[in-house]
Amino acid sequence: MNVINIAICDDEIYVTNKINELITTLCQKHNYIVSIDIFYNGTKLTDFIKQGKHYDIIYLDIQMNGLDGIETAEIIPESVNPASHFQSRSQYLCCFVGHLHISSI
Repeated sequence: MNVINIAICDDEIYVTNKINELITTLCQKHNYIVSIDIFYNGTKLTDFIKQGKHYDIIYLDIQMNGLDGIETAEIIPESVNPASHFQSRSQYLCCFVGHLHISSI
């Protein structure tokens, strides 16, 4: 079974922990294998991608210090090293998180 690589990028530690918990619980329930990396700013995420890390799903906070989620999403395609990615795995899904009310989840 393939591993689903997920990045969570949000400057709020509580939010990243909650999203991580929700993803992990859901994937365990449906027998998916996931690898989750957490980043607290867009620069760290794009640096990791430049080093060759591939993500299938990227959760981005819209409002962050430094690079915000929109700017990070624009930089990600430029950060991908084509030599380190298979053609079929070069696409990703970005999910933007903004004004998330954790108490309602």
